[in-house]
Amino acid sequence: MGDRFGRGPGLGLGHGAGFGYGHGARLLVRAAVSLPRLHGGRAVRFRRGRGRMKRQERLEGSEPLQLYAVIWEAALRQQVGGPDVMRAQLHRILELAQLPNVRLQVLPFHTGGHACMAGAFSIVSFVEPEAVDVVHVDTIAATVWVEDGVESATYSAFFDRTARLSLAPRDSLRLIESISEDTQ
Repeated sequence: MGDRFGRGPGLGLGHGAGFGYGHGARLLVRAAVSLPRLHGGRAVRFRRGRGRMKRQERLEGSEPLQLYAVIWEAALRQQVGGPDVMRAQLHRILELAQLPNVRLQVLPFHTGGHACMAGAFSIVSFVEPEAVDVVHVDTIAATVWVEDGVESATYSAFFDRTARLSLAPRDSLRLIESISEDTQ
């Protein structure tokens, strides 16, 4: 992918109205953004729930965001909201993964330890070459924005290493379909 991307939990890919936001899913996301698309050129913090669903909408329509997501297998298997809600979330993830601007990979259990075990994060990369990647990390107590180029590069390297350990996109979709079929 020619554009630069970001990673983290920011989009809440499968999150629908029935999803509980206390869920500690590990989702690493890279999203390409053009500076003018953000409010005044600044990153805007969205309210949980409504904001995640609004960001999902940015994946479709004219000028959609580019998204590269790595989802930890545990996030796909941990039932939040019951089996019907989980199946709906998995189906939504499968739908989004069909979009030409979305690349999705699953980090399977069998990979063991990996660079991103400390937690999920998002890296927002801007199309403009002079712009620095911005990293978004949600903690229990706060939302942290990392705007330092060196620190952002460290997160980028962690994402790249984790993506290399992940299943190929086609294999990832097969795994998600299998998990959905097994969800009871």
